[in-house]
Amino acid sequence: MNPTDVRPFVATGNTVTVAATGSSAATLLVSGPRAGNPEMPATCRVVNGGTGLAFVKFGSSTDVAAITNDTSVPVPAGNTEVFWVPAGTTHIISIVGAAGTATLYATLGQGI
Repeated sequence: MNPTDVRPFVATGNTVTVAATGSSAATLLVSGPRAGNPEMPATCRVVNGGTGLAFVKFGSSTDVAAITNDTSVPVPAGNTEVFWVPAGTTHIISIVGAAGTATLYATLGQGI
């Protein structure tokens, strides 16, 4: 693998704070994956600063009912994950597992 194929994460948007609970919720990620061109895919760095296991996925505000612990990706407490975000995405949708709460910090950008 060429060393230039892996690029470090660089933020292209502001960090959004998400107070995740046992009820699913959609939080706006500024104006889309890439400032100036929301039709381009991007990445999103998600930090779980809470005590609960959070589950996330990316979509629109209408996708909030579709999230469950089985249909999304877990972000363990105290961990950071970087996700590929499809073009046209406007929201991060979150829910917390059976116990605990989670404060998620989501930052749009590029790289891993």
